[in-house]
Amino acid sequence: MEFLGDHQQPQGADIDLRNVITSRTGMQIKFVSTSFGGLIPALLTGQYDIILAQLFIKPPRLQEKPAKSSKK
Repeated sequence: MEFLGDHQQPQGADIDLRNVITSRTGMQIKFVSTSFGGLIPALLTGQYDIILAQLFIKPPRLQEKPAKSSKK
């Protein structure tokens, strides 16, 4: 769950989780605002490495396969 707070900065549980991940791992995670319907297609086509949002596990989602990654 996230929202834009004062100064139009993202806030909420997903952002807090991102902050914990980056502080513990040193990873750089960029927040990208995307329509909900575009999350999984963007992940499957390699536009994103992860989705950090609240999604339910549904049988149709389990059938989707990602595109082959060119990242190593």
